[in-house]
Amino acid sequence: SSGGIQAYWESEAGQKTQSKPQLGELTVKANKIIALVPMTDELLEDAPAMASYVNRKAPEKIDYKVNEAIIKGTGGGQPVGILNSAGTITVAAESGQTADTLRFENVVNMWTRLASSSRANAVWLANADCEAQFMFMKFIDQGSGNAVPVYLPPGGLSASPYGTLLGRPIITSEAMPALGDAGCLILADMAQYM
Repeated sequence: SSGGIQAYWESEAGQKTQSKPQLGELTVKANKIIALVPMTDELLEDAPAMASYVNRKAPEKIDYKVNEAIIKGTGGGQPVGILNSAGTITVAAESGQTADTLRFENVVNMWTRLASSSRANAVWLANADCEAQFMFMKFIDQGSGNAVPVYLPPGGLSASPYGTLLGRPIITSEAMPALGDAGCLILADMAQYM
């Protein structure tokens, strides 16, 4: 995974084993995202109000497009999205799992497929519809046999959910696929995204 760099144990005064990085060329093409907002003369007569409106709405639209590209971008004039990346690992639904649902087993299977070196930086990216699934998600405690909530804080329903799952933050986005579609919940180390 490190491109040729290796580490070896060496005995006292022993021969050192060398390794060298396997470097390749990487070309990163810059594309830009723009928001062109044509204005009529009538709209320009109220320039301060229109400037305020455009300065508020244009960044929202650009932000959505960037998020959408990070998730599902094709690579053609935009970034390759996580779902279209060669490094994406898909976790299958459980046997007998109802359509358009998430189960605790899905979460555990995603967690165990994540490289251990990425766990400290990982975040859950989710469609907002997944939040209802988290609220009802439980697992069976092997010791007591009781169903234990996965997402509720210690204060119960009177307290706000932490917004974490297995200790990692949950970020909801409108750019995520709908609940039940591939990629409605993603566990990713965004430090590894270029």
